Amino acid sequence: MKQQVTAIAIVLGMWAGGVHGDSLTLSDALYHAVFQRDASDVAQVPIAGVFDGSASGIEVRAVPMEGYYGTATDWVEIATWPGSTFSGTLTVPAGWYQLEARAMLLGAEVASDTLDSVGVGEVFITAGQSNSANYGEPAQMPSDSRVSAWNGTSWQFAVDPQPLATGTAGSPWPDFGSILVEHQQVPVGVIAVGVGSTTVQQWLPGTSNYNKINSALAAAGPNGVRAILWHQGESDGYASTSATTYASRLNSIIAQSRVDAGYDVPWGVALASWLGSTTPAQQAEIIAGQQAVIAGDPLVFQGASTDTFHEIGLVKNDGPHFNDAGLREHGQQWSDAVVDYFELPQNTWEPGDPPKPSTHAVELDTFTNGYNYPFSLGWKFTPTKNMVITALGVFDILGDGVNDIVDGGQPVCLFEWGGADPNAGQCLVSATVPVDATAEAAGNANAYYVDIDPITLTAGTDYFIAARVINRDYCFSATFLNDDNRPFERSECGGFATPANPAQPEMPELANTTTFTIGHNDPVHGTGPDDYFGGTFKYEVSKKPGDATGDGVVDQYDAQALAANWLKQADALWEEGDFNGDGKVDDLDASILAANWDGISEEVGVPEPGSVALMVGLGLGLLLFRRRRN
Repeated sequence: MKQQVTAIAIVLGMWAGGVHGDSLTLSDALYHAVFQRDASDVAQVPIAGVFDGSASGIEVRAVPMEGYYGTATDWVEIATWPGSTFSGTLTVPAGWYQLEARAMLLGAEVASDTLDSVGVGEVFITAGQSNSANYGEPAQMPSDSRVSAWNGTSWQFAVDPQPLATGTAGSPWPDFGSILVEHQQVPVGVIAVGVGSTTVQQWLPGTSNYNKINSALAAAGPNGVRAILWHQGESDGYASTSATTYASRLNSIIAQSRVDAGYDVPWGVALASWLGSTTPAQQAEIIAGQQAVIAGDPLVFQGASTDTFHEIGLVKNDGPHFNDAGLREHGQQWSDAVVDYFELPQNTWEPGDPPKPSTHAVELDTFTNGYNYPFSLGWKFTPTKNMVITALGVFDILGDGVNDIVDGGQPVCLFEWGGADPNAGQCLVSATVPVDATAEAAGNANAYYVDIDPITLTAGTDYFIAARVINRDYCFSATFLNDDNRPFERSECGGFATPANPAQPEMPELANTTTFTIGHNDPVHGTGPDDYFGGTFKYEVSKKPGDATGDGVVDQYDAQALAANWLKQADALWEEGDFNGDGKVDDLDASILAANWDGISEEVGVPEPGSVALMVGLGLGLLLFRRRRN
């Protein structure tokens, strides 16, 4: 009967090996696309494509293109039992990538495709009149392939003329993008919508010009741009617009853009007013209006300042439009303004060097503010699998293996986050980490642990783990970066600090932000000695016989894992199908899977008929094998 099970595995392998000519194609809409990175230096990249064949899942990953900055992702399944089309999202760190996709069936690849030149970095909308559009001379070309432009339907290499702006010659944006790419080593996307000879009034909400801004915001998506860059004012000087009127009109444009965007998108405003036919007094009114907008809104910063370009030889013969040197200087000024306002540190990575990922689970600055209130720090998480917590601890942020808790042990508490649940906020289990605790590996950082009586956490339930700050050191700011290989969703990981009862940590009321501020922000108080943050834990995923994936169900995914590792003879893991712990994947493990088979999972939808037949055949064959052995 061993031959029967082996035969089934062979059939699986043959079918999964692509004998039916399966094909997969990624959508080329992502070619040269740039997505705005968030505060955690990542973006959610939408993936789509078409598939012809039979597969249990579509997996994708991002790999840095050779010679470019980026951090490779793991394979992530974005679709199960796909039909003719598939879609999903992939979390991608800042960088320039080749996307890879593969269709999988029972652990084997049946089809694949790749798409290069996909970026996560900085995205800008540029608007205004001619010097924000294509009226310079000559047309410019980016010096780096990672500068992209949106043409209304797709992304492209950002060579002038910029596709959505008026004019047919040169703009500052290829140089702006190239300079910023060199500084940041991440791609830059530009959506240029400038219109020549326009006044600020012609950009008010409701006008066709304002609709260009609104369409650009929609194309970029939620939180999709770093800023809108505005270069306009020359026509208003000619129209004798007053400073007050100019400021009022521009403020209304900015306010409406934020309503339409759904977030407080920053604006960069240039100081621009000069025309040869206007007087210094007319120009001064426009500059005063622009400065009033900048001064009156903390999310508006000063951009380029170009009124003196005509004095230093940076304009063409027609006067207001810039020559080659002027376009390059204009781009440099905008890049400098963006770097300064957003405090973007220079990325010193060079081609050939691997990216330099953080070695800490959080970034953290601490200081002493002179008060002695106990605070609780922690983060919220939601297990995707049942797990058993076996130890509690606190992060060793500095990675120095030293527990710098000067006032004695560090209390840690695990809460259930139950919302309306009457037990919400109650400490389920606690531990005290002593001063002499030894730091151990925890994700991509270290932590000090204390063993506890095991407690089981249920998949889908929200929990919060917190540590108490019991001395005078407060966290000033912290950003949750990474905590690898943990079976829980991190979309709501974060933290907060709140005064705690001296007897036990108090559950923070706000713990769903990625970046958070704690306590006092005056750095003159100096830095405190503590290098810990929040809570961490050790765990075991609850195991059901035959359940390789740990989701509590023995189904096609577990059969897939077993088939993918069939007849592995040494060092096999539970997740690979070794259900009896002998280091092998063989007929004994197949019988365990068959004995505990729960059937095809409904949540994947209706698979192809061939898939159903194959999985049922596997299940029946394994059951027959087990019965005959008995």
